[in-house]
Amino acid sequence: MNYNIMFSHNINNQLPLRHQILNIHGESFQWYDFKNVTSTMDIAFKFIQDGCSCWTAITALSQSSGRGTHGRDWSSRSGKGLWLSVIMPPPHHFENLEGLSLSIAKSLVNTLYCFSECTYTIKHPNDVMVGNRKIAGILIESATFGEKIMSMVLGMGVNFCQTEKDFCDDRLYDATSLYMETGEYPDRTKFLISLLEHIRNTVDAELYVKCPVFNGCRISKNKK
Repeated sequence: MNYNIMFSHNINNQLPLRHQILNIHGESFQWYDFKNVTSTMDIAFKFIQDGCSCWTAITALSQSSGRGTHGRDWSSRSGKGLWLSVIMPPPHHFENLEGLSLSIAKSLVNTLYCFSECTYTIKHPNDVMVGNRKIAGILIESATFGEKIMSMVLGMGVNFCQTEKDFCDDRLYDATSLYMETGEYPDRTKFLISLLEHIRNTVDAELYVKCPVFNGCRISKNKK
């Protein structure tokens, strides 16, 4: 692979808790799992600047400055959920970006059904709900070189085991978690692998172009 693995072993003097290569439907995913970061999205853009290949997943046990759409904060208590960013190649055509968020949301819902029997709905464009309460959110940003989109960065937060008190302390009165809905929560690694498999199944591979290595490209965080 055209990928220098050493660049990402140290983010602000922090080593990842683990680095693993996952085989997802014949596609190699680099997975980096950190203890605490500002945001997995920040790490993803740093990886891109340093020359990262596409299909790289970054997770963290906690985020100090997790973010959702429109710059909103995303509560990311340590070990309480899946806090994830995935570096993805861009679609062939710009107009395909419109359906990307919905495709990812469907992938997430299909994954959630593998671990629970709740009824999930997608609140356009990027929230997954149980009833009137939010259980997960999606954020998609782009990395560009000049005017050309070079990669997409998918951000996702899935609430696993927060309690009602956790959300009240964070003043998130309309949020819920798998634990609150079912009394159980999934193994984080198994959920991640299942989610990546569903993303590869749901997002049509024909939408994608071969993603080059990012050497010296300008990075902008444009929401799509």
